[in-house]
Amino acid sequence: METLREIIPFFIGLVLPPVMMLLSRVLRLKRVSIPFSFVLSILVGCCVSFFAGELAGDLPEALMAIIIDTALVYTGSQAAYYFLWKPLLAHLLSPQSAKTKSQLS
Repeated sequence: METLREIIPFFIGLVLPPVMMLLSRVLRLKRVSIPFSFVLSILVGCCVSFFAGELAGDLPEALMAIIIDTALVYTGSQAAYYFLWKPLLAHLLSPQSAKTKSQLS
């Protein structure tokens, strides 16, 4: 059960980059993407800690749970972005893929 509490924030972080991409496109956030992703990770980390019941203890234990969950969410989001979403989007948005799409039409 303890392992599941540590894996869930990481997996939530894996799906965070597409959400952040959509939000930054809608809100037109270009230069503040790194601080925005960190703030979003803090928010999600706090929510995960709350729903896991880790905030019911003493204040130092609750703060440590928030820090750990936030770190796991942020690490998962950055790993997913650099290893999955960025190469996928680079391939889809490359000029060569645009040429092949135009040739198919």
